Amino acid sequence: MAGGGFGNEGGNLKRAHLYEYKITNYFIFACLVAATGGSLFGYDLGVSGGVTSMDDFLKEFFPKIYKRKQAHLHETDYCKYDNQLLTLFTSSLYFAGLVSTFGASYVTRQKGRRASILVGAVSFFLGGVINAAAVNIGMLIIGRILLGAGIGFGNQAVPLYLSEMAPAKHRGATLGFGSGASLISSVLTSGMLVIATLVSMALVDRFGRRAFFLEAGTEMFCYMIAVAITLALKFGEGEELPQAIGWFLVVIICLFVFAYGRSWGPLGWLVPSELFPLETRSAGQSMVVCVNLLFTALIAQCFLVSLCHLKYGIFLLFAGLIFIMSTFIFFLLPETKRVPIEEVYLLWKDHWFWKRYVKDDNEKDIKKPNM
Repeated sequence: MAGGGFGNEGGNLKRAHLYEYKITNYFIFACLVAATGGSLFGYDLGVSGGVTSMDDFLKEFFPKIYKRKQAHLHETDYCKYDNQLLTLFTSSLYFAGLVSTFGASYVTRQKGRRASILVGAVSFFLGGVINAAAVNIGMLIIGRILLGAGIGFGNQAVPLYLSEMAPAKHRGATLGFGSGASLISSVLTSGMLVIATLVSMALVDRFGRRAFFLEAGTEMFCYMIAVAITLALKFGEGEELPQAIGWFLVVIICLFVFAYGRSWGPLGWLVPSELFPLETRSAGQSMVVCVNLLFTALIAQCFLVSLCHLKYGIFLLFAGLIFIMSTFIFFLLPETKRVPIEEVYLLWKDHWFWKRYVKDDNEKDIKKPNM
């Protein structure tokens, strides 16, 4: 395999008999509670994604956008929501989460995973209260910042907590449940129906992470191309979409979300939480959350203006990014299926590319490769 095989069937798991486990009711309950942290992210995605296009919301907080929307100006449909303050309402949460993850890393490392989860819960609660009582855009932004801090702490601690509690054989399903809570919450608040994450939770442990990444990546690439071509031909310059074309786009986008929900949705959090050694896992997860939220914030802030200028080309851009992501997975991601966290360093040692950075079993320090 290009990514390097590892697992019980590969013969590289040296001490599998030492990692016996028993699924207890307490473990199930703890995982259910911790996984609700994922639902916070999903709830916000569902709410913010829908509320910004609601007329009542726009009239109250963004009256200029509402007037432009209702005026039926002779402008492309791609540009009617292009407003940096409106996108700041969405992206402020991710920028706040990006900054807070550094504090979350310290709390998680020094005070423990539970402390970080509790801090995130309190911050998210306060943000929700302020947003619910908001009467102006300033209160909305402050509430979003508190929500972002809560998500930053939750995304830092919850994947670590679940990955460390779960037995290796069922770690994918356990982490998948946490990510599933996020997507399901988003689904319920936005009105879409996605069961992909529920399907992937069990199957990912059986068939592996890379298989799901690669298969779904191919599907997502094709769906983005289909969306781009359809919009290029039928949408944009004030034309009303034919009903059949509209339904086609809805189906294609739902299929895209389905593919995402069984791959990058849950596995984007699961795999990084497994890969870092015990000594650096908190710092490593902090960087994962930071990079994730940074690019999420940039996309949220730039998407509407990019849509206005690139039009359907923005979906071609996303298709290209998906291709790059899938190529990276195929060549450079080791398979972590059923590998105990304590044995993960052996993945790097046996990998065709990463082994040049790893010493032998007794020296797991990172070194520079010979040039």
